[in-house]
Amino acid sequence: MTDTASPQDRPVDAVMESNHRIGNHLATILALAHKEAAKLEAGADMVRREDAVAAIKGLACKVAAVSTLHRALLANGGRAEVDLARLLADTLRPLKELYGDRLRLDMSIGGGCAVTSEQAFVLALTFAEIVTNAVKYAHPSGLPVEMAVVGASTAGGSIKLEISDDGVGLPEGFNPDRDSGVGMKMVRYMIDSVGGELGTSSDELGLAFSITLPAKQSADRHDRPARP
Repeated sequence: MTDTASPQDRPVDAVMESNHRIGNHLATILALAHKEAAKLEAGADMVRREDAVAAIKGLACKVAAVSTLHRALLANGGRAEVDLARLLADTLRPLKELYGDRLRLDMSIGGGCAVTSEQAFVLALTFAEIVTNAVKYAHPSGLPVEMAVVGASTAGGSIKLEISDDGVGLPEGFNPDRDSGVGMKMVRYMIDSVGGELGTSSDELGLAFSITLPAKQSADRHDRPARP
């Protein structure tokens, strides 16, 4: 199909698309905030200070992740792909500022790992949520959390990412599909919405999440805004 838009129209279309994307992403954050607020309202009248701080920092991490993503998209000059290594490194920076010495993370992402803009949104929020939960739960005694992130692209073009910690793992009898909190349930929904898969493994050496995203050509057929 011939592009009938004038050169003057195309920058306006790009701005409208960017604003639409930002609006969708902020709506997801707002939905998570509402769900967290509802959980607190349904709980005890008195909320422990550490729980309140954790909730605020968790929300701050999600906002920081979305902010980082849109800076990356802007730096891309409108290109629809985002380099995964740079995205996660940039997302990590404000998380380390929030958690300080409690968070120690080693990252190794292979070359050529590029994701679509919507996959990037899902991964940025997923990364922020997993890091937040690790800092909160991995070491109840308050010890620093050692985390590792390993990513690579396969011969078929899919992306495989593993995020692990050195904590106490999941409680006995905990079912991630059934018992996860609001944030992780949203993560599972969003990964599914872009055609990805999320796996969880837990033992006395820690907790690991494995994420598989389809090749970009396949992802384009799934690429749609994640709705709460």
